[in-house]
Amino acid sequence: MPLDLSCENSIETFAEEVKRYTDHLDVLVNNAGISIPAPLMDLETDSWDRVLSTNVRGPFLLSKQLVPLLQKQAGSIVHVGSMAGHEAYPGMGLIARVRQH
Repeated sequence: MPLDLSCENSIETFAEEVKRYTDHLDVLVNNAGISIPAPLMDLETDSWDRVLSTNVRGPFLLSKQLVPLLQKQAGSIVHVGSMAGHEAYPGMGLIARVRQH
């Protein structure tokens, strides 16, 4: 099933498909993430918004949609971060900030 975490409609469609397929979930792993390797001064606002939508807002919305299925089996949500939040990489300040925690 395709899923674009930067698009709320895609998340809703995906969640509805999951709900049609099963009545419970044991685990949801939020592992998707994007980065735009560029100096901060060169980043456009649209790029910043896409990174935030994919790395932060998308996993939040997907988790919110699927919590009812997870609660049926005492399921878990696993959020995967990035080593970029712990080590400095040139041009990766944006990804480090949003995937650190």
